[in-house]
Amino acid sequence: MTEPEGPRADVLARLLLIQSTAGQLPNETSILGFVCRGLEHVPGVSRAWHSDASDDAAGRPPDLRHFPIHLGDKRHGEIVVRLVDQGRFDAYAPHITNLAFMVAVMLEERRQRRLGESHERELERRVEARTRQLTEEVRERQAAEAQ
Repeated sequence: MTEPEGPRADVLARLLLIQSTAGQLPNETSILGFVCRGLEHVPGVSRAWHSDASDDAAGRPPDLRHFPIHLGDKRHGEIVVRLVDQGRFDAYAPHITNLAFMVAVMLEERRQRRLGESHERELERRVEARTRQLTEEVRERQAAEAQ
């Protein structure tokens, strides 16, 4: 293990690029995969992946770091990184914590958008059904008046 060092500008730029690009990806799976592949290039990291479950903190191996992906009470799992050199990695941990938060914002925004679209479709379905019902009532009244 090496001594802790300050964050390198090229690595911080890569983290920023990961964050800005991830929001353009089409779905949650591609966002999480892209972010984890990008984190594997951070000094001190050998592997990164997304986990839906959160392990008990007491039972975690010392070479794993967990970064929860949550916004308020809505959790989207966590990013887990396997370290090969904690000293080289430590300077980037706050930036990865921020990245995990930004991923949570992206995922929550998409979830909210899907929920809004679902509600909109349901309202449109109700309006169409009510319009058909009213149209039928008008026809029935017109037929009754004609008789």
